[in-house]
Amino acid sequence: RDLRGKPLNKATGRDIQDQAEMIGTKVNSVRRQFDNLKRVLSRIEQEMMSNKGTQPLRTLLAVLTQDFMLSVELASQYQHVAFLCYNKIETSKSRLNVIDFTEWSSMAGVVMAMWGMEESLDLDLHFTDMMRLAKDALMDREQAHDFRKHVMALFKMSLHDSDVAPSMATLGKEHLFYRHMLGALERNFVNIARAIAQIGCGLQEWREIRDLFVDVNEKVLAPLNAADMTLEQVVTLLAAMDKALATSGMTTKSKAKTPPQWAVSWRKCVEGIKMLTVTMYPKIYGRHA
Repeated sequence: RDLRGKPLNKATGRDIQDQAEMIGTKVNSVRRQFDNLKRVLSRIEQEMMSNKGTQPLRTLLAVLTQDFMLSVELASQYQHVAFLCYNKIETSKSRLNVIDFTEWSSMAGVVMAMWGMEESLDLDLHFTDMMRLAKDALMDREQAHDFRKHVMALFKMSLHDSDVAPSMATLGKEHLFYRHMLGALERNFVNIARAIAQIGCGLQEWREIRDLFVDVNEKVLAPLNAADMTLEQVVTLLAAMDKALATSGMTTKSKAKTPPQWAVSWRKCVEGIKMLTVTMYPKIYGRHA
């Protein structure tokens, strides 16, 4: 767990004794894990270099299962931790230290599956290019506000259909909390949507890759928590942000109103954020359905 997101260099190697003492494990055991992970990352980087400019014959998972004779489950864990180390992703700031190893492995898997490539630890450049177009569209004030209108309409409809929202005739604290939540969400919606787009398009910059989970927490989840939203409400909102794209002013200007060229990437970005939310939101904020 303590090796995740760290560069596997001599400096990290010298910290092994401190790590062993901190977690109450033998130094040799931590050293073995460090050496194993370093060998795995080195083999992956060799495979990535050999695949440059050619069509890869194997996925990274296949490389690990075949070359190291690992089970699919163990190979997946090594691949996920290697991804965090390779990209030097921050895993301890912004309350992220409450997330355990299994959850980090799962979250790294989400990012790789939704925004990455099977044959590399790098992020998908086409995805980030399309998300840059999404960000440009959301920076337009008129389009952003039109998008908010359609998302909020779908969100409210979904809440009533699922009986998540109290009846508008209901009096008392429950109704007041509901109105507070909607008001806070309305005020912060555009910033949250732009933050999601920025997270997607920023994955070409090493600083933004490093702070990926910090940004998800501070720029998306923290404002939603401040609005007193439950996990179920957040998931419902993100689903509405996906569906609303087809009806909002962000469609093409033709009569057919087809989605913009970045629609698929937006869907992948929002779906990825939603999957990360299911792990991060309850763990960091104690917010459940």
